[in-house]
Amino acid sequence: MNEIIEVETDFAFLSEDGLILHMIPRFKPRTLDKGVFKWGEYLLNLDELLETKRKSILSGDTLRIRCRLWRVDGKAVIPAKFFVRTVLSVKKKSFLWDIERFSSFECDRKETFVLRSESLNQEAALNIGVNGQGKIVISISSLHKNIKVFKFKAFMTDTNGCKTDCGIRNVFPETIAHSMCKLALPFSKKYLMDNKNVYLKNDVISLSVECSWCDGFDLNVIEGTSFGINAVNHGMCVSNSGVGEMCKVDDLKEDFETLYAEGILSDVKPKTKCYPAKNILSARSPVFRSIFARPKKKTKNY
Repeated sequence: MNEIIEVETDFAFLSEDGLILHMIPRFKPRTLDKGVFKWGEYLLNLDELLETKRKSILSGDTLRIRCRLWRVDGKAVIPAKFFVRTVLSVKKKSFLWDIERFSSFECDRKETFVLRSESLNQEAALNIGVNGQGKIVISISSLHKNIKVFKFKAFMTDTNGCKTDCGIRNVFPETIAHSMCKLALPFSKKYLMDNKNVYLKNDVISLSVECSWCDGFDLNVIEGTSFGINAVNHGMCVSNSGVGEMCKVDDLKEDFETLYAEGILSDVKPKTKCYPAKNILSARSPVFRSIFARPKKKTKNY
């Protein structure tokens, strides 16, 4: 029979050099059967991460998370570190999309582009049309069942070959019909018709569309485990943005916290319930530094 362990945990989103970018304070996760903990509901939503916190948290397009666990039953436990790497399966495809007979575009007309993988499976279907306000809108009408998130970015090419950035959207299966997943081009139909010599060559809108999507994991493994306060292997933390790229995580602070909490190698015993070491006191206080730096008086042997 598996033991159910009650724990508390906290999460930190880290930069490439190990600095904390965003902190989720210590809390008690929900315990499932067989000692499995569920804390997904306490983390950031994926759409929130991609839309509002991408620049501040996704350094180098890599998500680095530190998770710490504490037993709350009072039992001692050996400090342990687990190095986990998850590599998402991301596919990319770009295409040119020419919308012919644009002047005849009305609200009831839509053009559809079916995006297929290299194996010719239908991954997504993109629609373009004109809404009731005369805005030109690109939307997603369907996604493959395995797709977790779909991103598309559009550019409009004028008659001189210059491109205008029309924006970007992240689409999730559960929000595919939401208005936030639709991309409205910066020009209305009326504006393009009034400037057709610039944008409509032979009554055609030319779009360049860049798509990328995640449909699972290429790698999801525990790469290493170490125990004890000195069992730190920075080389086990590998960035997902490139094979062989190493990210630096500074665990020195955690090691000193463990030394302090467990009284390991303490060589000072003040009149309090703590057992610090001289080097820690000296580093944090100039008063203690001057005290411990004084030469010891030699005692005479008789």
